[in-house]
Amino acid sequence: MIEFESIWDELLARKLTRREWVRKRIVPEASCAVYGAVLWPDARISLLLECSAESVPARRERPQAAGFSIEIEDLENGDRRLCLILNDPAWRTLFATLCGDLVKAVAEEPNSRTAVQSFLTKLGSWQDFMLRHGPGGLTKPERIGLVAELLTLETWLLERCDGIEVVEAWSGPDHRAHDFMFGTRKLEVKGTTMRPARSFRASNLVQLDDSGLDDLFLCHVTMFEPSRLGRTLPDIVQDLKDRLSSDNPSATDRFEEKLLLAGYLDAQADLYRDETYSVDEFRLFRVTDSFPRLVPSSVPPGITDAEYTVELAALDEWSVSGEEMIGTMLGMTAYE
Repeated sequence: MIEFESIWDELLARKLTRREWVRKRIVPEASCAVYGAVLWPDARISLLLECSAESVPARRERPQAAGFSIEIEDLENGDRRLCLILNDPAWRTLFATLCGDLVKAVAEEPNSRTAVQSFLTKLGSWQDFMLRHGPGGLTKPERIGLVAELLTLETWLLERCDGIEVVEAWSGPDHRAHDFMFGTRKLEVKGTTMRPARSFRASNLVQLDDSGLDDLFLCHVTMFEPSRLGRTLPDIVQDLKDRLSSDNPSATDRFEEKLLLAGYLDAQADLYRDETYSVDEFRLFRVTDSFPRLVPSSVPPGITDAEYTVELAALDEWSVSGEEMIGTMLGMTAYE
């Protein structure tokens, strides 16, 4: 693992008064020249990528976010330099994680063109993260929602599916209409630490809309928090990584990408170590035409969005077993 913090501290000790890049070469085996760097005289810590000019797309919107900016410089030898620069010192720890992720992506590419493409694609994912989340990590509702989705994935789906299939089906981090999608069979997850659980919030008109679907299920997860015998969010994440890596190493990489989209970073794990969760109850429902809900086809013209509350006590009629839900979601005739 590259110690970017140490590299930057070393370069920051130079203290130049003129505009100049001070840099240190890293991963020399990469197809592009990669450097940890500081831009003086403003002491702006950075990551530099130098490559042939034709490797850099001629027209592409440069990723920008609260924590970083990217600039492109033309070099005297005809090459180009991509400069990823930290804008806000509050993001420094996350910026080091970002740079490590980018360098890993670049180092795996066979040539400079694909290295730049991988660099910009990965940077776009980080841009989404930084636009939605701050250096303070996930909010409490976001943490509860993520834990509920991960516990659902772990308890119901990994028992019957290949790891990579489950991770690809996990669509909550992609901000899709539903949290898990197996073709035209989908699953929405709601989580709470309120006990007894009396209701849940539907945040829009499409969460419980089954239009065009073969099946839509709802999984409501009631959790103990704090829980003496429970696990922290980082514990749950690590347990899932361990299970996925034993099944298919590529599933772990994809899982980490999804976690980033969900706003979770290993570098921020210490923010979440004071909260422990365990499942009190899973309640599973099949959403049908008579299910209590608001959907686009049921509201008056002119209403384009809405949030509303659904009482759990009113849903007994639509309760299903885990066997029925999993068997249907995965296209099985029975849960074996």
